[in-house]
Amino acid sequence: MKTTALFPFLLFLIALGWAGAVPAAARVEVEIKGVKGELLENVRAYLGIYREREHEDLDEARIRRLHRRAAGEIAAALQPFGYYRPRVDSSLEPVENGWRAVYVIDPGKRIPIARVEIGITGPGAEEAELREAAEGFPLRPGDLLDHRRYEEGKRRLLHRARSNGYRDARYTEHRLQVDLDTYEASILLRLDTGEHYVFGPVSIEDVGIDRELLRRYLVFEPGDPYDNEHLLESQRALEESGYFSSVEVQPVETGTETGRRIPIEVRLKLRKPNRYSLGVGYGTDTGIRGRLGWERRYIGHRGHRFNLNLKVSQIRQEFYSAYQIPVRNPRTDMVELTAGLRDRSTSTSDSVLRAVGVAQRVRWGRWREALFLRAESDTFKVGSDSGTTGMLVMGGTLTRLVADDPRFTRRGRVFSLELTGSAEELGSDLALLRAVAYTKWVVPAGGDGRLLLRGRVGSLAVSDFHALPPRYRFFTGGDQTIRGFEYESIGARDDAGQVIGGRNLLEAGVEYDHRIKGNWRAAVFYDAGNAFSEELLPLREGAGVGLRLQLPIGMVRVDLASAISEPKRPLRLHITIGPDL
Repeated sequence: MKTTALFPFLLFLIALGWAGAVPAAARVEVEIKGVKGELLENVRAYLGIYREREHEDLDEARIRRLHRRAAGEIAAALQPFGYYRPRVDSSLEPVENGWRAVYVIDPGKRIPIARVEIGITGPGAEEAELREAAEGFPLRPGDLLDHRRYEEGKRRLLHRARSNGYRDARYTEHRLQVDLDTYEASILLRLDTGEHYVFGPVSIEDVGIDRELLRRYLVFEPGDPYDNEHLLESQRALEESGYFSSVEVQPVETGTETGRRIPIEVRLKLRKPNRYSLGVGYGTDTGIRGRLGWERRYIGHRGHRFNLNLKVSQIRQEFYSAYQIPVRNPRTDMVELTAGLRDRSTSTSDSVLRAVGVAQRVRWGRWREALFLRAESDTFKVGSDSGTTGMLVMGGTLTRLVADDPRFTRRGRVFSLELTGSAEELGSDLALLRAVAYTKWVVPAGGDGRLLLRGRVGSLAVSDFHALPPRYRFFTGGDQTIRGFEYESIGARDDAGQVIGGRNLLEAGVEYDHRIKGNWRAAVFYDAGNAFSEELLPLREGAGVGLRLQLPIGMVRVDLASAISEPKRPLRLHITIGPDL
């Protein structure tokens, strides 16, 4: 798609964002010396003059009051780490643009622990797991005091008791004493377990979906030690199944006698069976794109599902359907029957794909695994290669994603590995083995900055490269790969100079973005890579600057990139919307 018509408007948008993003001059410059890392972060969090350093209503009287409080706030910030005798040298003086406050901190020595006494009373006092949990308390005599480890140890011991069926467990005494005269600390904990409870019979409301299937969403069995966390986890699992608009997993009665079996009742309200969705987006690679979807949330009493999706953009039109069957553990395991048709056209290739297949999807922890078998017919043209290739493709994907916030990630990472293969002995027109690994990391960099690191490598072996559809060849370039270049415009070339894709792929990118005001962020980036067949071709490089806007739907990114490895270093505008990972 040509971006010439949009270019003046987008430049105006960028300029407007920059103009509104210039922060007001700081009223107070705050410098903290002598501590770093977590200590420094906690001091900043406690220190009022640091938090209000750019406040519009600051005046001299307010600044001086905040400065007088600073020493006490710094002392309070250091205590959770075990520092109870800090020295703070402070100064406050006017400067040209306001005020400058300097705090030089000597945290002193951390206070040691002289005594740790943990007692357990009640019916569970002699239970081995509880005794082991008490003996494994994270602070022992001779350790240096850390309030965070103390609170974590308390929480873990109480959680262990309650998850073992002692639902009324509580601390009758919990003391952390600090003696500044002797400069030592002592810990005293008394845990009363209370009575022991187990899960009783489970009744599930009849809503037309097989009760045995719904029972497999529960994470406990009758007779297991009673644990409220298991009720909450089971409720979440049923909510995430997609069948229900309302879920309640509750005890019918509490009971008080020892060994009480607590019956559980599951109340459910079905969602409407049909769900329709409509989406519109824009990306420089795809142009304007739209999506229309229909999902049948449940079919019959076995909990099967069916969905249809139509996706349209300037480079791709796709129709896709899937019939999903929960198996074994329905929280994590599913078999999916699929069929689809896709027409795709880029600056380097055209293809029409028809495919039917079956996949098994499994989730364990943060890992997601999929094994698939797919019959494909792909009619394509790329460079001087064209034709129709039929393949029976088998393979699998393995993915792990960890993020502190899926919409705006401050710390997170994703890793994926995909293996694909076909064999002429099984009816395919060619033999193929293909592997791709991808990773992306987001890490904090300073108070308001983030560093985004990305890499992808791939390689394939094939019996006839000229018969290989473009979807299995390696290309690069575009707003998700090497910015400054058109989508999939980079790859190995044939004798006529046309890009035909490569057998190998190497990509990497680094980006730094920084909050400038509110939800606006500025970014700088560098991308490099190439797709090649025999020898590694010279890397294509792109670099530039960008503007970011955090919205509930994800991050809006506007990048101006230069293809710095090319003659005259041409510029290209990239616009994308979506999550970081």
